[in-house]
This record gives sequence, structure tokens and C-alpha cells, in this order.
Amino acid sequence: MSSTYQTGKLGETVACEYLARLGFTIVCRNYRFNAGGRIKGEIDIIAEDGKYILFVEVKLRRYDPALLARFGRPSAAVTYSKRQKIIAGTEYYLREHPTKLQPRVDVIEITYKELTGGEWAYDINHIKGAITR
Repeated sequence: MSSTYQTGKLGETVACEYLARLGFTIVCRNYRFNAGGRIKGEIDIIAEDGKYILFVEVKLRRYDPALLARFGRPSAAVTYSKRQKIIAGTEYYLREHPTKLQPRVDVIEITYKELTGGEWAYDINHIKGAITR
């Protein structure tokens, strides 16, 4: 895997493909916001399916038992501060783009490993409603 593919953009691409298979339409990737100058942040993916509007945080990590033991699952990197920024971004987005869809904040954690022959395998854990007020 080249360094180009080791970025969060790969995780977002895998997550978008996964969400599309579930019937979601990707509305936006890397939505940046500045909520009144006090909180600046980014929401990785915004998607909808006719019932929900999802605000998705994506965490990607190479599968490594030592990393897992030391740092926990990739979703463990969604800290209190990060959750507060995501909630602020969700509120900001909904003020700018009103909708009748039910908002939900999810985390998609992805671990990857190289297979024989240069192929890559991904394990996706979709945590629905992971972040609430």
C-alpha cells in the first residue's frame, strides 16, 4: 500500500462505498464548518437515505494486534472534544440545510490488512447513533 492510500481519504472512500451499498446517497464529503467562530471542524461524510441524514466520522487503522491492545478500536480515537465538534457541525449544517430527515451521528471504523497478492481486506464496524447530545 503506498502512502497515498494510507490517508483518511481511503477510509472515507471505503465508508462511502459501504454506505452506498446500504442505499445511502452521499451528500457531502469533508464538510468544513466554522460555527460562529468558536468551533471549527470537519464532518467526514454526510449521507441520506430518505429516512435519515447521517453525519459520519470515519476512523481507519491498519489491523495490528499490538495497536489494538495499546490504543483500542479505531473508534476510541473519537474523543470527547471531537464528539463536541461533530455535534456542533451537525447543528450548523442543519441550520444551513434544513431537512425533515431524522439526523443521526454514526462512526464507521475500518481496519485493513494486506492479503497475499497485494489485495487489501477491510473490516467495517458501523456504529449507528454513536454520538448523541
